[in-house]
Amino acid sequence: MKQSFQLKRSFDDASIVQLPPSFLGQRSLNTNTSIELSFGSKTVHCQIKKNEECEHTIFLSENLYKELSIPFEKPIHLFYQNGCLAIGPLIGIFTAGFTSSSQFPLGQRTLQYTKMLRTQDEIGGFYFLFGHHHINWENGEINGYFLEKGSWTLMTVPFPNVIYNRIPNRRTENLEVIQSAKVKFETDYAIPYFNPSFFNKWEVYQKLSTVDKVQHYLPESLNKPNYLEVQKLLKKYKHLYLKPIEGSHGEEIKQIIKLPDEPYYYCRFHEEEKLRLRRYSSLKRLLRDEFSQGLNDIIVQQGIDLLKIGKHPLDFRIHTNKNIDGQWEVSAIAAKKAGWQSVTTHIHRGGEVLSVEELCQNGLFSKEQVRDLKRASIILSKEIEQQLEGCIGEIGFDLGMDENGQVWLFEANSKPGRLIFEQGKLKKEDITSRELPLEYAIYLSNKALETPHQFMNKLITLA
Repeated sequence: MKQSFQLKRSFDDASIVQLPPSFLGQRSLNTNTSIELSFGSKTVHCQIKKNEECEHTIFLSENLYKELSIPFEKPIHLFYQNGCLAIGPLIGIFTAGFTSSSQFPLGQRTLQYTKMLRTQDEIGGFYFLFGHHHINWENGEINGYFLEKGSWTLMTVPFPNVIYNRIPNRRTENLEVIQSAKVKFETDYAIPYFNPSFFNKWEVYQKLSTVDKVQHYLPESLNKPNYLEVQKLLKKYKHLYLKPIEGSHGEEIKQIIKLPDEPYYYCRFHEEEKLRLRRYSSLKRLLRDEFSQGLNDIIVQQGIDLLKIGKHPLDFRIHTNKNIDGQWEVSAIAAKKAGWQSVTTHIHRGGEVLSVEELCQNGLFSKEQVRDLKRASIILSKEIEQQLEGCIGEIGFDLGMDENGQVWLFEANSKPGRLIFEQGKLKKEDITSRELPLEYAIYLSNKALETPHQFMNKLITLA
């Protein structure tokens, strides 16, 4: 990990930054010279001094703290490019659903961000939550929520170096005020904005289906199919899954089954926390009754005979993240065992979360199979990044493996939830999947500062 320094306040009137001798030497910086110092989108002029006391501490004079709107003392990173020294980075986590409570600014969702930011001092940098109503476009400032000593506090800071998009749902993300803010940050201020939008299932499938190296991971799928197409696919695979193009959390997924020795067609689905099974004398009637609005917003996907524990199918949730070096890595992996006769393996449908380690220990899975899942996840991550627009920093995959060891991609999510990893046996995965987005933001900050003609054209100078 990139080296961090402890930022401290020095109580003098001069505009001075005191830097460790090693940093000065590495950057060929001379003491008693002037330099531009930036924090987020603000910059000031100051003088360099050498800090002889501590190799890992940076001192800023009181007036610089105020001019740059630095919230408090904490571990930070230093970036030096083209005569400008940047401290931070300052990372904004853009979300929605704020409440009037200062203790729980995002209601029940507050806990997940408290957990995410618990390790911020180890990583280094300033991280805060904000919504569109916290932005002051006229002054180039945001009144955001910072986690300090376990409590959330509103503080005013400049526009950040990087924005991590965690808008919680598609409806909110499509609001004009959210889209407008995104465009302004990216185009007017050249601020890196990662995980720009939710994935469209069919777009992801179409893009990946053109790439030879990942085609074998894709179940045969149809978008907006007609009756004859569904009939042909069902005859080929015996069971199919029908899911909304923009659905999530396994909602509204239905399974169609045609047993070879029966004349009937079955439809399995969840309704009001109960598993339903309906029998039809014809496929045409099933589609008419179960999909009264038609199949225009539906993807039909071949059924896969998955690996099982007993009679319970298994699939896998795998998170990949870009790290502080900008490289993809698997941050978390867990197995999901389907509940009794459940259509999906989701926890709220009676599914059970298992670690792959315990599967291997019990002889139900092998290290080679784990390796194949991880390898597929990295390959798919790289291709999705190549094929889709925007800066993608994390992906949540639902992958399956059939009895022949073939890996299948069921779904890819750009804003994966982490509830599944909040189990005691998956604590390490939980922590890693929360840390890596913060580390990737540091990487993006560094890259942006290497191209100041793009990133710094909107700096607010406080001479």
